[in-house]
Amino acid sequence: MLIFRHLVITLATIAAASRLDAAVGDWSIVNWTCTTTTGSSATPAFIRGNAADVSAARHSIHFTITPSQPDSGADFDLWDIDLGIVRGTRGEQDVIENFADDLSSSVGAPIPGKTIRGIESDAPNPADAPADPGTLTLASVSVEGAAAASDASLISDSVIQRIALYGILLTPQRDVFLAVGILVAGGLALSFGLLGRWRRRGRRSSRRSNRRVALRVAVSGVCTLGLATLLAWPALRDWQCRRSLAGAEHFLKAGRPSEANLLARQALTLGPEDPATLRTMLRLARDAEMLVWQRRLCDALPGDTAELLTLARLALRFRETMVADAALARIPAAARQTAAWHELMAGVAIQQGRAEAAAEHLSEALALDPANRTLELNLAAARLLSADVAVAAAARAETERLAALPECRLIALRNLLADARRQASAERARAFAEQLSQLPEATAADRLSRLEELRKLDEPRFRAALEILRRDAAGSPPVLASLIEWMNASGLADESLRWLEHIPASLRTERPIALAAAETYSRTKQWEALKHHIGGHDWGSVDFLRPAFRARAEARDRPNPKGAPVIAAWSQAVAATRGDTNALTILACLAESWDWPEQAAQPWWVLARLPAGQRPALAALFRHYHTAGDAEGLYDVTLRTLEIEPLDPIAKNNRASLALILGRDSPEAHRLAAELYAAHPARADIVSTRAFSLLLQDEATDAARLIDTLPREARDEPSVAFYRAVILAERGRLDEAYPVLKAAQTGAGFLTAERALASHILGGK
Repeated sequence: MLIFRHLVITLATIAAASRLDAAVGDWSIVNWTCTTTTGSSATPAFIRGNAADVSAARHSIHFTITPSQPDSGADFDLWDIDLGIVRGTRGEQDVIENFADDLSSSVGAPIPGKTIRGIESDAPNPADAPADPGTLTLASVSVEGAAAASDASLISDSVIQRIALYGILLTPQRDVFLAVGILVAGGLALSFGLLGRWRRRGRRSSRRSNRRVALRVAVSGVCTLGLATLLAWPALRDWQCRRSLAGAEHFLKAGRPSEANLLARQALTLGPEDPATLRTMLRLARDAEMLVWQRRLCDALPGDTAELLTLARLALRFRETMVADAALARIPAAARQTAAWHELMAGVAIQQGRAEAAAEHLSEALALDPANRTLELNLAAARLLSADVAVAAAARAETERLAALPECRLIALRNLLADARRQASAERARAFAEQLSQLPEATAADRLSRLEELRKLDEPRFRAALEILRRDAAGSPPVLASLIEWMNASGLADESLRWLEHIPASLRTERPIALAAAETYSRTKQWEALKHHIGGHDWGSVDFLRPAFRARAEARDRPNPKGAPVIAAWSQAVAATRGDTNALTILACLAESWDWPEQAAQPWWVLARLPAGQRPALAALFRHYHTAGDAEGLYDVTLRTLEIEPLDPIAKNNRASLALILGRDSPEAHRLAAELYAAHPARADIVSTRAFSLLLQDEATDAARLIDTLPREARDEPSVAFYRAVILAERGRLDEAYPVLKAAQTGAGFLTAERALASHILGGK
């Protein structure tokens, strides 16, 4: 009975411990800053909270961020981050050592490589002591090495905010320690109670009986304490998780996402598979990061069809077709007969270039939802891409019918205009562009489509239409900027330059016009005017483009510039994107438009290292390195692709073939080539890789026999033909191999390693 009574007391104590949140104040950031070597003053970051709680455990966090290679302006992506705790406990140190995961969400994109080292110190730091006892100094920052003022943008604002706010995680740690302490006290109380009873009975019992009672006391105390801890620990973790989520919701409603993010991440460490926590992280995510959290949510709720459909939609949005395909495949067969499932399958097929498959799925979707006009439009658009002339003609007639319906006419006319342009039918394209531009709901881009068609036909009306559009655009900076951008892209940059002279200077500093004007100065080679234009004005969300245009002005007309000012300005532009997916894409595309492939590779690689949405970046990098004939670069791209999708047979085959041609990791490459051939014996690229693998293993006869099993049209494909020629040359059939090897030795379209191999085989011939 005594054991039961003490157990009840202990569990009641646990319940009381779950109310410890009343003792913890509300925390919020007051301010933060970043100190750089450029001389800006240091301002500590403060977090305001319960004064008694702060004074009871005062501590501060200091850290330093330095470039690993400070002498190279281009190597901005390798940083060391040192964290230190002043007057901090070991438990707090453990929290800080887990800080890397949270920091990576902000710094991991623009600074992919990082090293986190926790440093514990007992030395007080008087400089960090806050004047107000109700505040706690948690962070002060310095950037050392070759850091310019712009580099501070990498770790200012959100990153500093995250670092400072990480102190919030220390207070709940104390709550857990206190609750565990209460559990221990309850267990000890039970043990001492039993011990007192044992002593009272000991006066009346024999020594042997006393030993038996002592053993019972010990066992009972340990079991009770263990049971109480076992029962209480999940409840405490759940309480902490709910408390953190409640705080995150509070900060979200208050419009303070940085604070909400830190609290949500604390909840994530406590319940990594909790759907409520994952949904909160999803709400806080930006761009492609949403895909990461949606995938984790689907893993936590494996049978939730709605969440899998949402994952597929997000994946298609970021062109992650393999992720979308896998998500749709996880939906049970019984739940696939819906219009939504077929529509998403059609989206996957369209992005993969399979118009016929897309039309089949859209047809199924329309049968399930016959009143859906969007499905009708999409089905007709998919059939417009058909190679069957009759199918395309029927789709054209169907789209024209839909264009007569008010709710469909805008999209239908856009589809008809795109079809006319594919068919090179200038008159039809002009007619559709005229109809499109006259719609009340037409956008500036639709009106520019009409202008484009008039320019192609060289009609006298083109100049008149251009003047009308100029006059109409004068009162709308976004429309005006769109018109200038169109003129720049259409070979009319000189006219844009003359027009800019008549635009008021105050209007030229407006964000969309400022960007369009910078491109005008660049295209017309007005370098000094460009430098003057980009100086002194903040471009807001596209301010990262100012250092990019500074690099352009420094480079002038030099292709692939290597000068230090250009490299420094371009690295500053990449850093200023702060890992934003859209900003990095814009920057990469801008570099490609300037024919700067090496500069474009920098933002593409940052995008490729992000946790989601990397496919377009990897595709661009693959094109870049293939055009340059860089097998080493292609190999790196392939390795990153396999990190994202380890079962992709194309990426696995590329890895094997590139490893073999480069002489890297040969045993693994041979194994991979054999494994792929066993799984896909009819694919020409995989067969050629397996044959080349056999050749390198001194099995030339088997290699020649294998590659000759391919159909003639497959053997004539350039990639297959080269490896077949190498095998034939090894077999002594150099006359047959000579034309292909000679083309590989001197022509474009081959990798540098392949050209070297061809030259080695041909020797001096």
